[in-house]
Amino acid sequence: MQSLTYAATAALSLSLLLANASQLRAQNFVAAGDIATSAHELAVMSADGSTSSTYGLPSTVETILWDPSDPDSFILGNRAGGSSPIDGALTRTRFIGPGQVQTTLLLGAGQINRPEQLSWNQSGDQVVVVTANAVHLVHATTGVVTDITNGSQGWGFGATSGMMDPLNGDVWVGTVSGDIWRIPAGSGTATLFASAPGGVTRLFVDSTASPHYMTYVTHDKMGRYDLASVSYTHLTLPTSDLV
Repeated sequence: MQSLTYAATAALSLSLLLANASQLRAQNFVAAGDIATSAHELAVMSADGSTSSTYGLPSTVETILWDPSDPDSFILGNRAGGSSPIDGALTRTRFIGPGQVQTTLLLGAGQINRPEQLSWNQSGDQVVVVTANAVHLVHATTGVVTDITNGSQGWGFGATSGMMDPLNGDVWVGTVSGDIWRIPAGSGTATLFASAPGGVTRLFVDSTASPHYMTYVTHDKMGRYDLASVSYTHLTLPTSDLV
C-alpha cells in the first residue's frame, strides 16, 4: 500500500476511510490496528498494509467515524438498500472480543438522506452528518436529529463531503462540482467559499489554530486552505499512486 497521503485519496474516493482504533494521530503510513471499511466489511489492518482480520457488516458502509469516548466503537453511515438517496441510517459498531463486533442502530433509514461524511460537533456528543442536500446533528446516544441547515442550499443535492470546524463550529461542505461552502456557526445558510479543481470526495479541518488547515481531496488532487491566513496550496497526485 502507498503512503497514507496517496492511499487515502483513492480510499476516500471509494468511501473507504482509515482510522486508528486506539488514538487519533498524525501518520504517514498505515499502522497495525488501523481500521478500514469497504462495502460490507470492517477490517483491521496489519503493519504491512494487508488485512489481518475482517468483520461482516449488515449494510453497505458509506462513511465511518471513530468515537474517541468509546475507543472500541465507530459510528457508521450506511446505505440501507436500493438506489434512492433517502435510505441512510447510522449504526454503532463496537469490537466486543476476538473476531466479534456488535452493531446497534442509532438512526433508522429514511429519517435523513444517505450520509456522505461524518464528524463530531465541538462538544463531542453529537455527530455532524452531511447528506446530499442538508447538514444535521444526530445525538450519539439518543439518535435525536437537529437540523443545521435551513431549507435548500446553494449546492442543491450535490454535497459529497464536509465536517464541522473543531475550533469555531463552522461547517464546511464539499460538492460534486468542486465548490466548497461554509456555514458559519449558528447560521443555517451556506455561503460559497472557493472552488476545487474537481469534485470533492472528502474534506477535513484541523484542530490547530495556526496554521488552521481545511484540506480537501478530489479523485487525483489534494488542496488545503490555511483559514488563519486564507492562503492556498495544492498537491497533484500521480494517477499511478491512486491504488
